[in-house]
Amino acid sequence: MTLYEKVKTAIVNLFKLAPSKTYVDPDNIPNNLNSQFWHDLIEDQLQRNAEDKIKYEDFDIMDAEIPEISVALDVMTDFVVYPDNVNKNIIFEVRSATDDKKVNAKIKEITERTRFPYEFHSMAREMCKYGDNVEEILFNKSRNLVMGFKNVPIESIIINMKNGIKQDSEMIKQMGSDAKPIATLDSNEAFHLSLGTDRRRKFIFGKGVSKIEKSRLIYRQLRLMEEGVMIKRLSTANQSFAITVDTGDLMGEEVFAYLDKYQKRISRRKYIDNTTGRLSYKINPLSALEDILIPTRQGSGGGNITALNNNDVGKNIEDLEYFQNKLIYSTEVPKLLLGKDEDVNSKSSSDIQYISFLRCIRRIQTLSEPEIIRFYQNALACEGIKDAKLKMIWPIFGTIDEERKWRIEQLKYDCMKVLSQDLTLVDDWYCYKVFLGMTDEEIETLTTRMDDEEKAAQKEFNDQIATADDLTNDPSADATFNTDNKQNKEIHAKTPAAKKKIKKEKMEYFEKKLDTNTFKLFSTIISASEVNEDLRNDIISLSELIKLGGIK
Repeated sequence: MTLYEKVKTAIVNLFKLAPSKTYVDPDNIPNNLNSQFWHDLIEDQLQRNAEDKIKYEDFDIMDAEIPEISVALDVMTDFVVYPDNVNKNIIFEVRSATDDKKVNAKIKEITERTRFPYEFHSMAREMCKYGDNVEEILFNKSRNLVMGFKNVPIESIIINMKNGIKQDSEMIKQMGSDAKPIATLDSNEAFHLSLGTDRRRKFIFGKGVSKIEKSRLIYRQLRLMEEGVMIKRLSTANQSFAITVDTGDLMGEEVFAYLDKYQKRISRRKYIDNTTGRLSYKINPLSALEDILIPTRQGSGGGNITALNNNDVGKNIEDLEYFQNKLIYSTEVPKLLLGKDEDVNSKSSSDIQYISFLRCIRRIQTLSEPEIIRFYQNALACEGIKDAKLKMIWPIFGTIDEERKWRIEQLKYDCMKVLSQDLTLVDDWYCYKVFLGMTDEEIETLTTRMDDEEKAAQKEFNDQIATADDLTNDPSADATFNTDNKQNKEIHAKTPAAKKKIKKEKMEYFEKKLDTNTFKLFSTIISASEVNEDLRNDIISLSELIKLGGIK
């Protein structure tokens, strides 16, 4: 038995693993212990990506040390939880899909008891930061009421996946540092938010992708560059000089002895010698913190002093700005929302970035919605309401969504008017179906209701015509359009003036109700009906008046 086989057998016995049936090629047996075998073994035992813990540590450091990352997570979470920029108290709402009052009352009670909408902010931030957030659902002793949540550290959990599906039994396993289970949570005991945008990772490990995962490499690069610039600037903070000293006719060692003497006189550096314990002097001409003495021959112009460190090294930060912008772009949060946008007057580009960011927020909301609904369904089941059908309502994104919605509706109405009225190319049914997106049942209901309203309006109009005709011929009729006592006396008076006044009031009433063209036609018909009894009898059936303008 080879060394590899002995080690593998010992590991299998230690962890009580079933012996693998995979054939091992003797020619490809690893010669050292740092092989793929150990990596696969760890992943099989922990059932997770071995790099998860390293990622989570990086995310914590990035959140704590990089302001751009921390602010980006805050902004992203605020938009997910509080999308309405006018009323910050409007969060999401879960309601019964069938508008069951009992279910809605229970949902409201559960929300107030668990304070879920307010706890959701920290949950959503953890989800954006790590890609996942796991909460243990807390019950009362009788386990018939949901009381709240308890966070489970994301680095210690394992999702129980089988064929790409989360298992209801022991859905969440919490592991200790020794890879031994600490606790297990079933599906009705766990609340798991996940940004499952990576299909492979979600299928294998059941975990999501952090919103700052793409920033890890850029964060390291930017941090190294910033530290390098800082070191360079600190090292060159002291201004040093190159001093030209006239050494006359001195040669060889005499020159250096003269320079040492000159240097000690103008710039002495004291330090305690560890060997002697006495003060000593030490000059390092290669140090950027020290002045440099340059000897020259007699008559070559001694006494010149040239300032050093007068260069742009550490001052030009265009490359730093490039990586900083790259770091911000990787978070998908617009620079304007982070207060980093220098061109604040570029409204068109800002709007495009903002709309793209809102799509990202909607994606996060969409991924969170099924788990939130599942939580409420489990909470309702604990209280005796099973198989409840729920729906979730997110508030609009302030005036942006509202304005864009009405602009789209206005464009639809303009197109409908041009096609149906100006060009007469389509009918009402086509407009309802294509432009308004209504179903056949909705169209049928709408047209039926409109027909009923039209018939009721026509009946009212016919009754008013008949009443006006009766009042014109019957001076003793009650005044239905004016309740003033003095006018009533005049109306009941059997005089031609009273009849004329009644007719005038009726015409004024219809003049207000009808448009100009329709009223002119109406006046003509009334005048003609006074001398033609047959025409007066046919007025009631003149429905064409409604089509010409109708009662508003």
